Amino acid sequence: MSKWVAMRNFSNAKNVKSKRMHREFEMSMMVEFNYFLGLQIKQLKDDIFINQVKYIKALLKRFKMKVAKTMGTD
Repeated sequence: MSKWVAMRNFSNAKNVKSKRMHREFEMSMMVEFNYFLGLQIKQLKDDIFINQVKYIKALLKRFKMKVAKTMGTD
């Protein structure tokens, strides 16, 4: 139950902040995206994480290398 309350409070705060921004600036609402040009993008309050795991897995599958041995790069 507390997880739902926390998510609800976060959602309400996000909507209030969005409305305030719309009053100050000319904006359009855009959906937060997770994947862009083969990159997985996760945006947090203070950080942005980018990885290519999905893209790499697709390449390995395409070239039938899913069971290939890994090798270090250093």
